[in-house]
Amino acid sequence: MISIGKILGAILLGIGLYSLVFGVIVSKPLSVGVFDRVYTTKKDYGNKIDGPKIIVAGGSGPFYSVRCEVIQTETNLPCVNISIAIALGRETILEQAKQVAKPGDIVLLPWEFRLYFLDADKMRARISYPYIIRHEKKLISALGFDHFSHALFYFDLKFLFNALLETSRFAAGKRHGFDADGRLTSNGDYQGHTAKVSEKFTEKLAALDSAALETPKIAALEEPPSRLPKFFKWAATNNVRVLGTLPASFNTSPIDVAAVEKIQAWYGDHAEFFVLDNFSQYPKSCFYDTREHLNEECQIQHSKFIAAALIERL
Repeated sequence: MISIGKILGAILLGIGLYSLVFGVIVSKPLSVGVFDRVYTTKKDYGNKIDGPKIIVAGGSGPFYSVRCEVIQTETNLPCVNISIAIALGRETILEQAKQVAKPGDIVLLPWEFRLYFLDADKMRARISYPYIIRHEKKLISALGFDHFSHALFYFDLKFLFNALLETSRFAAGKRHGFDADGRLTSNGDYQGHTAKVSEKFTEKLAALDSAALETPKIAALEEPPSRLPKFFKWAATNNVRVLGTLPASFNTSPIDVAAVEKIQAWYGDHAEFFVLDNFSQYPKSCFYDTREHLNEECQIQHSKFIAAALIERL
């Protein structure tokens, strides 16, 4: 008869081997690892800056639509755009901001509307779980046992097969678009997505509705997004100023005013939420490939508007 001790030992050994395989050996270099490569570049740049700086943190919306290069020129303050993708999840985005922010810094959150209301599990599982376990292990203690346990036991044989396939393609020279030379400014912004290049997405954009139609979901929320109040308190304690603003969206639908008021209430006494005169809304011709990504010309103009608003507040 097998003793309980041997059974427990076998279970722990299995968990250990499983963790070694998915936490150290196996990776998805094209669909997950690319976010680590891009974020590491942005983080290294931000951490080399001496003195106060502006940090832009969010999903792919501010990655494409906000240009730190312009904000830096207009405000005379160094700026780093650490935004990558909403799929990393609200918790990870805020923890990454903490990794780069130092006393005296300003964190700007031009969050996509979905970051406020989207269910965390739907937002983070496919990308965020393997990203944390494989590339951002230092976030585990900050994210809590529940998040960690869900992330650790996310993997299965399908993930393993796809990871091996991606690794072979990566070894053969395949790369994600983010890896292309010249795609990032030194400040971490996306560039090269000009209006001319965006013409191939004209029909796709024409069929899309404005992200502003999502704002009633924010107005209906009773509680602020998880981690956001805690982040505000951390920032206040560490002399980091937090400012938020609306994301870029089509001007085909109005922003729900009740949603804006609710977000401003969440920011409360520890942070500030400002709204541009145009509510960050632009015609569809200003967008690149989705309803949340401005093309380069409008990215630059939008960033000038943001910079002017920051100058007023700084």
